[in-house]
Amino acid sequence: MTLQSVSDLWIEAATAAADAPALVDDRSGAWVTHGALFEKVAQWKAAIGEIASKPLVFVMAESSVDLVAAWIGAWRAGAAIALVNPRLKDEDLHALLSAYQPDCVAIPTSASEVEGYTPRAVAGAATARLVVCGARAAGVVDPDLALLLFTSGTTGSPKAVRLSTANVAHNTSAIIKSLSLRPDETALGHLSLNYSFGMSVVNSHLAVGGSIVLTSQSLANPALWKRASSFHVTTLPGVPAQYELLHRLRFNVDSFCPSLRVMTQAGGKAREDILDHFAGMMKVHGGRFYVMYGQTEAGPRMACQDLTRPGGDPAAAGWALTDGEFQILDEESRPRPAGEPGFVRYRGPNVMMGYARSRADLERGDEMRGVLDTGDIGHLGGDGKLFIVGRSKRFVKVAGIRCNLDEIERAAATIAAPTAAVPDEDGIVVFWPEAAVESPRQAAMQLARILAFPATAVRCRVVKAIPRLGSGKTDYAALRELDRDGS
Repeated sequence: MTLQSVSDLWIEAATAAADAPALVDDRSGAWVTHGALFEKVAQWKAAIGEIASKPLVFVMAESSVDLVAAWIGAWRAGAAIALVNPRLKDEDLHALLSAYQPDCVAIPTSASEVEGYTPRAVAGAATARLVVCGARAAGVVDPDLALLLFTSGTTGSPKAVRLSTANVAHNTSAIIKSLSLRPDETALGHLSLNYSFGMSVVNSHLAVGGSIVLTSQSLANPALWKRASSFHVTTLPGVPAQYELLHRLRFNVDSFCPSLRVMTQAGGKAREDILDHFAGMMKVHGGRFYVMYGQTEAGPRMACQDLTRPGGDPAAAGWALTDGEFQILDEESRPRPAGEPGFVRYRGPNVMMGYARSRADLERGDEMRGVLDTGDIGHLGGDGKLFIVGRSKRFVKVAGIRCNLDEIERAAATIAAPTAAVPDEDGIVVFWPEAAVESPRQAAMQLARILAFPATAVRCRVVKAIPRLGSGKTDYAALRELDRDGS
């Protein structure tokens, strides 16, 4: 079978079920069918197609039907798109605009004017508008480039992952297969759409003719669950911090969302007890609970497992997706035996073309050749299942002993959770929320005993809350800054 683009997969599904629901708009709360979305996409395609043969389109990825239509319409027009955080500060957005000089920008109607860009009419667009640069940037965009995803997401850092049409399409198809997605699936689209996980939820569900309930509300908001129930949401995606939140809220399917039959977790390693809890809940309800492992650089998914099926293991990342393969290597890139830890390398057709930092980098082709050194430390089980034990950059020396900060966090979580650990000059600093520990000094001493560290090598600090990135992952840079400032 010839691999189609994501937009081709959706057009095929939409043609077969034009009257089926596709998206629920965050503002209006009304369904938009696949047929109606097709018409919106066509209008965006027409407007963007007039600009250049291969334009770069920035999409300020707010949770609205019009902005989803903008990115699909841009793909239909042969453009490369960059999904941009709509909540960026003006100076951060201007830094990205300066670095990449997009030919046009799709922005919410509520957004400020973009200096140097003029409006271009898009018929039928009520919650978004298109602005076009007065002069096209020098240089060409590689014909295979489809998508830029910024590695920071919350700041104006210009580093982006370059993904090809084939990268995105193959990973979308592999996700559909691994999750057994069907046309009657309805996902809760609460994740940021500029985040690779949020993007992949939209791509995969539209590609099978399914639907997404777009929302920017928090999982802690009862109004979100009222909306999810009223639209019969079947699939809930989440990152570790969100599953910890649901656990504290005593989430249960019957009272929160009775139609729910699939839960998925990605965006980092979650606590095993949390995974066990929700997998058990879904098994009782005849549903499924998937753990997924990935990186934006892999478009974004590399592994998956269903914890409600035999062989599911909450300690593992899962098995490689279709056409993917993991290798465990030593420091000289030699293969390690099964069960022995080492550096995780992934091979697959979803591996990015490379990185970009400016418009000039968009001319470059595929520099990775399907090989990604993930930066993770892990090992393979006898059945080929991958286990991640930490990040290579998260290793430090404490009292002369090489330690994994992720393992230290897991040990600290046995005292109280959530927690986060960063290195300092003399050892480690462990952060807990204020409500988690009564005595920081006693918690530090208890952790030192668990780890067999000198008491002076462990410090404990309490913060109002563990800071998170837009993806839900721990913001370690913010914690290091807090510790330096002593605030």
